[in-house]
Amino acid sequence: MPRYLTESQKPILAVLSEDGGFTTNRVAVMARGNANLRHKSQMVRRELLELKRLGLVRELDDQKPVAWCRTYAGTVSLAQGIVTGGEDPQGLREAEGRVEPGPEGMRHESPGEGT
Repeated sequence: MPRYLTESQKPILAVLSEDGGFTTNRVAVMARGNANLRHKSQMVRRELLELKRLGLVRELDDQKPVAWCRTYAGTVSLAQGIVTGGEDPQGLREAEGRVEPGPEGMRHESPGEGT
């Protein structure tokens, strides 16, 4: 029997993309609004850690604060509404390269030189 995404996980996955990351605080604002931001950030962090355990999100890099991005499995799960396991079998979505700052606190992965 498939495990369905919860109503609290869907907006979090919808906010994230595969090629750029947002901090936990920014995800909380975008997915839940500004009211009681500290409480919402804590709730979103718990959800992000669970989604990471399921392989649907990952930390973009080792910088602090942590920036989160969606994995290929997370994109598939969001589209289907169920938790899908496993990685992209062909490695089509594997992120390589350096991380650069982006707009509004978003960090992007960019291809390395020669690509």
